[in-house]
Formats: sequence, C-alpha cells, structure tokens
Amino acid sequence: MKYDAPLLSKPTVQGFTLVELMVVVVVIAILAGMAFPAYQANVRKAKRNDAIEALLRIQVAQEKWRISDTDYATLAELGSPSTLEGFYTITILANTATGYTLRATALGDQLQDKAEGVSCSPMELLVSSGGDSKSPTACW
Repeated sequence: MKYDAPLLSKPTVQGFTLVELMVVVVVIAILAGMAFPAYQANVRKAKRNDAIEALLRIQVAQEKWRISDTDYATLAELGSPSTLEGFYTITILANTATGYTLRATALGDQLQDKAEGVSCSPMELLVSSGGDSKSPTACW
C-alpha cells in the first residue's frame, strides 16, 4: 500500500508588503513637495490680477473725473477703497492737475508674490501728462 500525502504547496500571496506601500508613500510625498510651491506661485499670480484690475478700474475712473474737474480725484472722491477680492489695499499717493500715482499693496500671503525674482508688492501705476508707467514691470 502506497500512501499519497497531499502535496504542500506554497499559498499564493496577494496584496502589497509594508515596504512597497511605504515606497509609494515616499514617492507621493516627494512629488507633492515639489508641486505645492509651484501651485502656490500660480495662485499668487492669479490673485495679482485683482490688483491690476483695480488699478486699471481706478485709472478709468480718474479720467472720467478729470473731464469735469481741474485735478484728479482722491480715493474717497472716487469711492474705490480696495480691490474686488480684498488681496490688496489701494491708495492714491499723489493727485495733481497733471497726474497721479496709484499703489496696490499686497495683504497676507500675497506679500510672497514674485515675478522674475522681483517682489510684486507694492505695484504702482504712475500717470503723468497723458502717459503712464507701471512698476515693477515684471508683475504687469
């Protein structure tokens, strides 16, 4: 009589080991660490449009004001105290009969906004004798 014992086979293993899972977690963390600063920079750049839009809106309002007045208006006369989204504070530094200077100063995290290595706070729009200049130019 011959005894046939069942063959013991190695069970098939399904799933991942802890080491494999940790490698995946480390790779994801490295990718997130590289992507997040770029994401923040793009968000700041998008928020910069809040300041640009407000400065240009005030520039148009100043020209409308100047049509019927001898000098340019103050911010209180224009009724435009800040930006639409509130990421910047707008001020008029000087207003005369021939020009004015508008300044948008960033608030909060927007202070970290840079373009080509130059800080984008404050942004200024100088209008004088019919022409204008914008600074810093990299931010416009």
